[in-house]
Amino acid sequence: MPRDSETIKELETAEAFLAKGLVRNAAGKVFQALKAFTSYLALKNAALLTENTGVKWEGQPCRSTNG
Repeated sequence: MPRDSETIKELETAEAFLAKGLVRNAAGKVFQALKAFTSYLALKNAALLTENTGVKWEGQPCRSTNG
């Protein structure tokens, strides 16, 4: 599972950056790990995503109140 190992690698890199005090770099790597893990979950559950395409809305959808 390439995405699974990619997630682990990104987290290991983030940990190394934190050990060196590179907080911003570590945060970026954690974000990359989150993206890879989300992709892994989506690919793992692709069948569920394709069979549940219908969405039933109850009431009115949320609308932005900003100008």
